[in-house]
Amino acid sequence: DGIRDVERSRGLGDVYKRQVLNSTVIKEAMINRSISILKAPRKFREDTLFMRYLESRYAWEKILENPFLGIGLGNAYRPKIFGNSNYERNVGGTSVHNGYLATQLKMGIMGTVAFFWLMIAFFYRVFKRWKDIKEPLYQAVVVGIAISVGGMLIHNLVASPFLTVHWVTLAAIGMGVTEKIFQIEGIA
Repeated sequence: DGIRDVERSRGLGDVYKRQVLNSTVIKEAMINRSISILKAPRKFREDTLFMRYLESRYAWEKILENPFLGIGLGNAYRPKIFGNSNYERNVGGTSVHNGYLATQLKMGIMGTVAFFWLMIAFFYRVFKRWKDIKEPLYQAVVVGIAISVGGMLIHNLVASPFLTVHWVTLAAIGMGVTEKIFQIEGIA
């Protein structure tokens, strides 16, 4: 009759029903990752930590060569050291698993200062104005956006969300929505 068969669904409910993602699986994954981190000093070259170490080492070399303006967005900073892997085919020496390091690498001191100024200005405005928003929905949206951007700043320690098109777009739209709400509320 055109209605989706709930029993045969392959959605998230189905994943949960089949217990692909349950507390036991999650605990086991956490334990296995913790063990791999603890074993990292002994098996360092076999772990993803080694890949991140190499990325950081090459990034710092390029930062020291180009400290003020960086090397530019999209430019490779290291040779393809991980062979013919999906990782190299997708990012090919352009990605660093630390957004703060990546910002300094790609945009130099000038870009890093601008990035931090934007983040500080955004959070200053949110913390100064969110209580003055009269509409509860708008207040919740502004706080939610601030929490999301704050989460991205934490995520920035292990990835580069602010240098990824879809994430930086979400952050920019969120900041714009926040400013529009301030304007609507007359507190801009």
